[in-house]
Amino acid sequence: MKAEKPVLSELHKAKVLVVGDVMLDRYWYGDKLRVSDEAPVLIVKIENDRTVEVPGGAANVAANAAALGANVALLSVVGNDEPGRKLADLLEKAGVSTNLHRDADVTTTVKLRVVGRKQQMLRIDFEAPPSREVLLDKLADYERMISDRNVIILSDYGKGGLTHIARMIELARAHGKTVLVDPKGDDYSRYLGATIVTPNRAEFREVAGSWKTEKEFEKKAQALRKKLKLQALLVTLGEDGMKLFEAGGARHLKAQAREVFDVSGAGDTVIATLGVMLGAGMPLKDAVRIANVAAGSEVRHSRRAAERAPRRTGARISEADMYFVVTGAAGFIGSNLVRALNARGETRIIAVDDLERGDKFRNLSACEIADYIDKDEFRERLAAGDFDGSIDVVFHQGACSDTMETNGRYMIENNYRYSKALLDFCLEDEVPLIYASSAAVYGAGTGFVEERKFEAPLNIYGYSKFLFDQAVRRRLREAGSQVAGFRYFNVYGPNEWHKGRMASVAWHFFNQYSAERRVRPFVGSGGYSDGEQRRDFISVEDVTKVNLHFLDHPEVSGIFNVGTGRAQSFNDVALATVNACRKAQGEPPLGLDEARGQGVIAYAPFPDALKGKYQNFTQADVGALRRSGYAAPFLPVEEGVGRYCRQLIEERKLAGG
Repeated sequence: MKAEKPVLSELHKAKVLVVGDVMLDRYWYGDKLRVSDEAPVLIVKIENDRTVEVPGGAANVAANAAALGANVALLSVVGNDEPGRKLADLLEKAGVSTNLHRDADVTTTVKLRVVGRKQQMLRIDFEAPPSREVLLDKLADYERMISDRNVIILSDYGKGGLTHIARMIELARAHGKTVLVDPKGDDYSRYLGATIVTPNRAEFREVAGSWKTEKEFEKKAQALRKKLKLQALLVTLGEDGMKLFEAGGARHLKAQAREVFDVSGAGDTVIATLGVMLGAGMPLKDAVRIANVAAGSEVRHSRRAAERAPRRTGARISEADMYFVVTGAAGFIGSNLVRALNARGETRIIAVDDLERGDKFRNLSACEIADYIDKDEFRERLAAGDFDGSIDVVFHQGACSDTMETNGRYMIENNYRYSKALLDFCLEDEVPLIYASSAAVYGAGTGFVEERKFEAPLNIYGYSKFLFDQAVRRRLREAGSQVAGFRYFNVYGPNEWHKGRMASVAWHFFNQYSAERRVRPFVGSGGYSDGEQRRDFISVEDVTKVNLHFLDHPEVSGIFNVGTGRAQSFNDVALATVNACRKAQGEPPLGLDEARGQGVIAYAPFPDALKGKYQNFTQADVGALRRSGYAAPFLPVEEGVGRYCRQLIEERKLAGG
């Protein structure tokens, strides 16, 4: 969440009028399916407590807009019947101010969907068009209501409720209002002069004809935009995202494809979110980006997609309603993440950790957080539902990272089961989960690509991380929110002092040089000469940048290597450490041969405990990370380790060391 992005605590100032065809959506759910003896059709057994009624059509648009905190009014027609009364009650509970004309000659439109085992099996529609007299009364009310609204949404479902839509657009534009239209049919001349029209792919094809190339698609879209005198045409493309056409060109926004059992209401979510964001004063390009995230969540019969979209794109609905959670917050990477979030102006952070080692608090002492919660307490409260609806994103960095730990039961419970509990919560509550995996999953292999064939961990730590990555893979398709795992390679940098033997070689080399004026890489192993074993060393600065990039791009999910893509030797790290320390003391830099000749780099025996469990070479394949959109360069060892050593020297000076 970047400090320069708008904090949407004033969405209530968006005054939206929704006009169009309303309906009551009914859902009957069943799990027990069998084939009928009477005919080759399925029988779905509906349980009494598994029926749901929600606003549909323009009513769903209004409810979505109200869920975002906007001031919403709805103008439409219903029958003088039970579904009409039910719909009015649902809208009142949703916070929508309704002006529903009741027509005794029609029945309220009802769409009944039968869902079996999470798949829609059947839909039954009950509907009739409203009378001409009722529509004329509605037009008179419309002219009266638009005066105190800044956005008008016309939701056309082709049910007859927008017979006078051309006149409605003309009146609204005469009053200087932004007019959004969700269209229907093949006659778009009725939408002349609207601000934005939002057809889906099929609706656009119906009016513009088919196309074979992207260039032809753009030509047709721009021609329609000009013909209708629109500010913009926004074509939603389902799993392919959406494309915005303006006078200055076109922009494609990708979506995260996911399997859902019902996509009804996705278009409603787009236009509602877009309208509220524009009504709150947001630029069109940002409003469309937020609407795209909302569309990617598909609504699944709830307002959650619209509610979460602003938070997942860098904005907040209010200062106090949501929190960032960072597990392992007092640890190495976790504390650096907290600092990076603080640098963006974010302080609504729940820090989760185990402070059994009390001095780890030092890593958080300079940070601003909203609360600290012990890891075990957090897991209990998570299961109890204490955080339902109040977490914006989870950065899961907490784990035991000791590759020499042999207590398998502890590692599985701490690294795997705990992570699975967080995954369950995040998927259920549609909370983005950004978590730490490890390059340890690759073991002693020489291929470092995010594919199963390259994964063969050498120790229980690597296996615990591998198990969770596999759990994530199995559930990615069902995810309604971001799940991104990072296989960290050899990370070094500030705040790792507490890690002991598991601290980076840069940390150990710095302390060796400070104490003895020499550093001691291992002798050769695995076919590599002394100190020439090679790892992909990455600065924690770059690691935090990757995490924040994914925070800013919640549409991207998957498992990604996080390394520099370039293996460097332990000798490189040793020499960078030595020369950073020498520079601080006013001494000239040394070359590798000079450092060896002067005994500044000497080699330590290879530990027996590491034989057969040691990665002599790692180099991240960062192709997937780059394809995800992360384009920033990584610090080489010479620069990153040098910078880290200078910081350690300054810290020692301040501490009087």
